[in-house]
Amino acid sequence: MTAPRGTHVGTQGESPAEQVGLRNQVRAWWRHLPELERAGVAIGVAILVAIGLFFIDHSLGYAVVVCSALYWIRRLPPIPWKLAAQAVLVVVFLATGVSSLAALLVIAFAVFWIPEKQREWALPTVAVVVAILYPFYQSKMFTIPVFGVWPDLATGVVMVVFVMMAVGLNIVVGYAGLLDLGYVAFYATGAYTAAWFASLQFPHTTFHLGSIGITPDLPGIHVTIWLLLPLAGMITAFFGIVIGLPTLRLRGDYLAIVTLGFGEILPQIARNSDNFLGTGFNLTNGPNGITPLDSLGFGNRISSWSGHVLPAN
Repeated sequence: MTAPRGTHVGTQGESPAEQVGLRNQVRAWWRHLPELERAGVAIGVAILVAIGLFFIDHSLGYAVVVCSALYWIRRLPPIPWKLAAQAVLVVVFLATGVSSLAALLVIAFAVFWIPEKQREWALPTVAVVVAILYPFYQSKMFTIPVFGVWPDLATGVVMVVFVMMAVGLNIVVGYAGLLDLGYVAFYATGAYTAAWFASLQFPHTTFHLGSIGITPDLPGIHVTIWLLLPLAGMITAFFGIVIGLPTLRLRGDYLAIVTLGFGEILPQIARNSDNFLGTGFNLTNGPNGITPLDSLGFGNRISSWSGHVLPAN
């Protein structure tokens, strides 16, 4: 049974006393307050939380104050109040010696002053540039409360690896709508391809192609990473086609079961291929994996051309 047209259904117009349940009463009381009073209560609570956290960790108290300031700056009129408040916040951090946070705020403020139409390409561009330049400013970053310093370069690389995996999974499961439970097996295929051609895994063969940071007589196959990247992609795509041709006719749970089986088969192959097919050939080095891999780099010539901005090794 539906309500007559024109009647109001819900709890928006009810007074706090008419609400059922403590949460609904508090919500109704909050919505009935004038906007200025709500702002005062919110700022007061933020200040109390900041003071309480200050005695636990000074950085936590500062973080609450900064986050609250950013929230209220967003609600100010653009010119001149918002611009002036942003400038004051940046000057405060410059004066206190936290120049890295001041630079981060300057970049963020500048991006959001860009008109909305141009912001669609400006935001991804800034994100990519910031990620590429991370090794050059990582050591100058500020300390994160509780968690400590910013991730070092090795941790950042691991983070990017998992981000790449998540993006690929989003394409398969999200955009394509295929419930692939063995997706990481394709990722492992690319990883082993890179390891086979940039390590000491095959000591009976000595082959070098654009390798960096190793001696010319080092045994094994050593190919530059810039060739291995497309090669690993092509080999992984080949295995994807081989597995995909018979399985893409399936949908739903059936596809999930088949891909889960593939995802379970590949780790067993990797673990047991230190004696590949009983021939004694060490293909994957078993559960120990293949390590170490050759270092990345651009070589001495390109590094010198770039003024050593691009690392040789």
